[in-house]
Amino acid sequence: MDKAKQVLVVEDDPALRRLIALLLEDEGYAVLAAGTGEQALAIAHSLHPDTVVLDLGLPDIDGREVASRMRDDGVDAEVIVLSARSDGRQCAREIGARSFIGKPFEPGDLTRSVARA
Repeated sequence: MDKAKQVLVVEDDPALRRLIALLLEDEGYAVLAAGTGEQALAIAHSLHPDTVVLDLGLPDIDGREVASRMRDDGVDAEVIVLSARSDGRQCAREIGARSFIGKPFEPGDLTRSVARA
């Protein structure tokens, strides 16, 4: 059996982070989770996930900075930006994200984006 695709969910809202993790686990993904940018960087650096679902509005480091530092550290993961920010789509383009999903979101939009990443 193939190894499950590893997805790092970076979301500061604990309830939303759990919901996203459950959605992705139901689709067969191995889910890693972080509530801050620093946690995300530590996990990404040590485990090198295949995909990162990244909120831009984190409590410690802006999501754009997280994406930039991951790339600088050699983490070659597809990034999917999940954000309620009005400039979220533009930020996603600036950081080279695979896709952008606005909050609130449809679960199917998220699972399809992860499947394509």
